[in-house]
Amino acid sequence: MGEPFWLMEPSKEYLEVEGIKRDDFGTHRNNVRVGENEGLSCLYTLVSDHDDWDHYETLQWWAVDEYVRAHPDDPDIRELVERKTREKHIYLQGGRETMGWAIYVFRKE
Repeated sequence: MGEPFWLMEPSKEYLEVEGIKRDDFGTHRNNVRVGENEGLSCLYTLVSDHDDWDHYETLQWWAVDEYVRAHPDDPDIRELVERKTREKHIYLQGGRETMGWAIYVFRKE
């Protein structure tokens, strides 16, 4: 399974911009414990690094830019661009240091 986790305590601004709550995610260790508490054995984790996050985030910026160019008359463009601009700002301001993501491989005991 793939699951986000906190690398550090998120700022209030980060939570607001992303539309999430602090309790929506735990730590990397907490993610492993969730599986273990279900009677699963964690065999492997693959944790994203900054390059992975940059790739993921910047492809979204690119996609919005491409969409805007291809659909200049879409009435929702302003809202889409404003949202992506806020998300881009919060990511560059510290989001990449705030949240991590990993794939967890578990086996049923």
